[in-house]
Amino acid sequence: MEKNIYLKIAELRSKIKNSSLRKSGFNKFANFDYYELGDFLPLTIDFEKELGLLSMFSCNSERADLIVVNCENTNEKVIFTTHVKEADMKGIIEIQKAGAENTYAKRYVYLNYLNLTEPDQVDRLDQSVSAKTPTTTTKKATSKEKQTPQVATKGVEAEKTSATPRKLKEREQMIDALEKWENQEIKDKLLAFFKTNSFAEMSDNDLIRSFDRMTKEPQKTKK
Repeated sequence: MEKNIYLKIAELRSKIKNSSLRKSGFNKFANFDYYELGDFLPLTIDFEKELGLLSMFSCNSERADLIVVNCENTNEKVIFTTHVKEADMKGIIEIQKAGAENTYAKRYVYLNYLNLTEPDQVDRLDQSVSAKTPTTTTKKATSKEKQTPQVATKGVEAEKTSATPRKLKEREQMIDALEKWENQEIKDKLLAFFKTNSFAEMSDNDLIRSFDRMTKEPQKTKK
């Protein structure tokens, strides 16, 4: 009896699951391993040939599609889709940027097709390093301090006043880039993780970690 496309995909996923795939990619920021295309694509092609399946990838500026066809009945097709994210990468030419976006989208659409799982990148942040709550200490005021009104400031504001103009400019640039970042889901998770309402309120340390996180996650294009 001829198998339909759904049975074939199910069998393909089972074969992949039992193949003991190894993750060769490593995310240094969030400290976890991930699948690269070379980890599963060659094996997938071999299994597809055995099962009579063919997968065809296509990509444009907004979405990427993986069309899977039953070679024994070409009317049977299943399409896996993912949104294409704009790669925010410095110092590269447009063709390199397009290649990075293509590879990134292709990896994720194949992960959906093969039902391979990876850890959530935000959830894998180091939970042992949480945002520090500024602590206050009291001391006996000197006569000079009594004469000079003191204005209470947050820990973040204190960092700003002690920073050089160059550091302040870099801080403002990071805040501006994060606020314009279109991946609202991860932005909200970062704000919740560092227990703050905005990136402008973050300490320099937390701001740098958030900015690094953004640069490792290509931005989404507008829908």
